[in-house]
Amino acid sequence: APRALWHYMPSSMERSTAGYVGLKNLGATCYLNALMQQLYMIPEFREGFLDVEFDVSREQEGATAFAKQMQIMFAYLHESEKKFFDTRDMCAAWRDYDQLPINPSVQMDVDEFYN
Repeated sequence: APRALWHYMPSSMERSTAGYVGLKNLGATCYLNALMQQLYMIPEFREGFLDVEFDVSREQEGATAFAKQMQIMFAYLHESEKKFFDTRDMCAAWRDYDQLPINPSVQMDVDEFYN
């Protein structure tokens, strides 16, 4: 009974029994999560993307920063035992045409985002 009072259940934060790690929806980022999950599930894309080497000696900017965050996410989805990956850093790394990051509270269609 004490465990219920604390609301502490480590097992609720573990990887799904189906073997997959999810992506945390930050509010209205389901379009991004759906796209990232689809790309991750293409073995050739995932493996190729994970093999890309980024220059870690300097800070990444623009598309490279987003790609690096995407690579981190793919590695996490592949190796983590946690229930989900938090996409905050990936959203912050993205830059649109106005050089603004993803606003997690703005609903977007995946076609608007990806094209």
